[in-house]
Amino acid sequence: MSLMPQKDEYTYEDCLEMEDNENIDLIDGVLYRRNEPHMYGEPSNRHMDIVIALIGELYNFLKGKGKQCRVYTNPYMVKLNNKTVVHPDVLVVRDKDKRTDRGCVGARI
Repeated sequence: MSLMPQKDEYTYEDCLEMEDNENIDLIDGVLYRRNEPHMYGEPSNRHMDIVIALIGELYNFLKGKGKQCRVYTNPYMVKLNNKTVVHPDVLVVRDKDKRTDRGCVGARI
């Protein structure tokens, strides 16, 4: 883990500087580390089975429909704003312009 000074509020740029940024979520400037025991813990086998099945179904559904839609899985960084960055288990990105070399910028609900 890179040494990051303690701060009251973190930003997307702070996340990019962290070596282990795939293990964090940033919600409204507050840093949450997924590898801490009191946080999420390791996913269960059932959780992983569901994630894998969902990815397979989405991949098969989107296959052959063009390169616009892509399926991603954790760790895949999604920047919602400068103070909120998450790593969802499963994500479909419909807009190729939202994809970057660091993940995805923005979300559509």
